[in-house]
Amino acid sequence: MGLSVSEMQVGAIYSESMMTIVDTIRDQTRPNQMKFVEFLVFLCRIAHEHYLGTGYEPELLYLKLDHLMPLFLQPLNLSPIFLFGEKFAKDEKDERKRAKARQKKLNEAQKKHKETGEAIDPNLLK
Repeated sequence: MGLSVSEMQVGAIYSESMMTIVDTIRDQTRPNQMKFVEFLVFLCRIAHEHYLGTGYEPELLYLKLDHLMPLFLQPLNLSPIFLFGEKFAKDEKDERKRAKARQKKLNEAQKKHKETGEAIDPNLLK
């Protein structure tokens, strides 16, 4: 599925997401069923675990879920109806860093063009 969470971790996360079941004798299927709130907790824990130890770990949980929702729905051939579409702060920072480096190269090429008349690489203009 593309998640960096092992099956063993998923089992533990499932158990941790379940609320205490008072009577398992009357309804023996209850441990295999999740209430809606338990399911939401499960999704949040999976998202947290997936990004644990990455550069995205400090990101807000709703963004982690937003980025993982298409991955969660893909096996069912579904797509999310709504996504926030916001980028991670880390990705935005990386993009700014790359843009700054491209601008620096372009400035150097323009300076060199003025001094020597050498043509500017068209790839720098993209």
